[in-house]
Amino acid sequence: MFIAGGLTFLGFASALYFLRHYLKDSERKMTWWKWAIAGLWGLLVLFAGAVLGTFIGEGVTRAVFPASVFFGVILLISGIIVYRLVISGTLLPSKKK
Repeated sequence: MFIAGGLTFLGFASALYFLRHYLKDSERKMTWWKWAIAGLWGLLVLFAGAVLGTFIGEGVTRAVFPASVFFGVILLISGIIVYRLVISGTLLPSKKK
């Protein structure tokens, strides 16, 4: 279990590292609240993984599929919103003429 937690932390830390360098290379500014939103979304991903891992570890395999669908939908929708807000800088697409 220690190895899985360490790999999860390394993955999360490397994602933040690459996000920071991507934003620096593309000369985009990240305010503190955008970092907070991205961090909260990352914690939601870690929480979903912990819940699913706990279900599998406890032998409650009948709950894994519904929980993974639930968390998958929540993470997909919130991930798109976080991407639009953090990377693009706006929630609504710009109208091009």
